[in-house]
Amino acid sequence: MKNIFDKNISNEVIERINRLTPESKPQWGKMSADQMLAHCNVTYEFVFDYKHKKPSGFKKLMLKTFVKNAVVSDKPYKKNVRTAPEFLIKEEKNFETEKNRLIAKELHKDILNDVYKIEFVMAYNNYSYEDNPPSEKINLSQSNIAKYSLVQTVREMRNYRRFGIKVIDISGIKTLVNNN
Repeated sequence: MKNIFDKNISNEVIERINRLTPESKPQWGKMSADQMLAHCNVTYEFVFDYKHKKPSGFKKLMLKTFVKNAVVSDKPYKKNVRTAPEFLIKEEKNFETEKNRLIAKELHKDILNDVYKIEFVMAYNNYSYEDNPPSEKINLSQSNIAKYSLVQTVREMRNYRRFGIKVIDISGIKTLVNNN
């Protein structure tokens, strides 16, 4: 899969989006250009705007098991595959608004030009080995699953060169819980 955080690839995608017009006809599917741009923005709404309820339970399992690999693989999407209800756009949208949201021109440009530094932070709880630094807590941990999760996440994030990586032990943070 192409890395959207690569400046050349990102510019290529933006050029393709900029070639669209409100009259652009779909190569497949039933959505108009404004609806398709809104459809692409749904992913960002999940992550940044919290407009949509996150999947849980059985649906989350199905998405992780069957859908994730198809969505993030190198293979192009198959035509006329069903779309999740959250991604169906039935009403007319403002073409320019949706296009600008998708491109996020200024923010995107600033990220690519290193005006903003993006860091991936992975927080974990480890109440064992309290007097040891975080890296030693991980090494001393008896949980191979925990170790594997941390290592695998860091490996995955290294594919995105623009991300710094921090692993933080949050076990010392106290939380207040209101049970009412």
